[in-house]
Amino acid sequence: MSRSAYNHVRRAGAVMAGVTAAALATGATEAASAAGGPAPPVNITSGVIFACFSNTTKALSETTKAKGCKTGFTELSWNAKGPQGARGATGPQGAKGATGPQGPAGPQGAKGAQGATGPQGAAGPPGAIADFTSDRSLITPVGTSTVLASVTPASAGEFNVTATEAIGRSSGPAHWSCDVVRHTSVGSNVSPFPAGFVRTAAGFADAAGTGPVFASPASPIQLICTASTTSLQADNADLTATRVSSLNGAAVTGKPAHPRIFNHFKPRLSLPAARHARSQTHH
Repeated sequence: MSRSAYNHVRRAGAVMAGVTAAALATGATEAASAAGGPAPPVNITSGVIFACFSNTTKALSETTKAKGCKTGFTELSWNAKGPQGARGATGPQGAKGATGPQGPAGPQGAKGAQGATGPQGAAGPPGAIADFTSDRSLITPVGTSTVLASVTPASAGEFNVTATEAIGRSSGPAHWSCDVVRHTSVGSNVSPFPAGFVRTAAGFADAAGTGPVFASPASPIQLICTASTTSLQADNADLTATRVSSLNGAAVTGKPAHPRIFNHFKPRLSLPAARHARSQTHH
């Protein structure tokens, strides 16, 4: 290496050393300024620092780009803020914080629009028919004032009542009569109407009767029969009561019309005398 080249390297090293010292001095001066000390020895314009480096004393002095440096000084400049470094690695996730307190309830929202009407459901099963009631008995001995059938209405009212019965014995004469009555709460039988009067030489005969009866839950309607001869038996007996307001097939409000009234059994006739007795039956 020649002597001139060697001197050039030394000057460059001195300049860099001066730059480093200036930078350190600038940092110290800025710290002093923040603490209330003198102003920094350099001027920062547009993010670039300008300074003059004395070639003899190796000292730095502030300057500006427009002002420049005198003879015997080297003009230096560098960025006040270095370029942004590369992004560091993501740190580990911190621990989960405690749950915060619940916030206050928000205001009530506006009422929504009414929805469309849904389809109509299937019809339910028919309800009980309170205007029609019946009772039936089978194979019942008949004596004095024997109750063969009894119905109790759900509510008080006028009823149209139909009674049918088949009574007799296998041999010997059979004499008997029946009535439909209202049995009161004190044990009396009132408002009777005939439901059959039969005299036969032998065998069974049937009879029937229809009439109006006022009845209530405390006063049921009864079919009462009395035998004039011994050992009589009722093979069948029916009693049907229909409220007058639902006659002729008209339905009471909220209730279906009553069923058609009919006898539940076929007459049992064993002898011509019994058939004659049937023709004598009161209706």
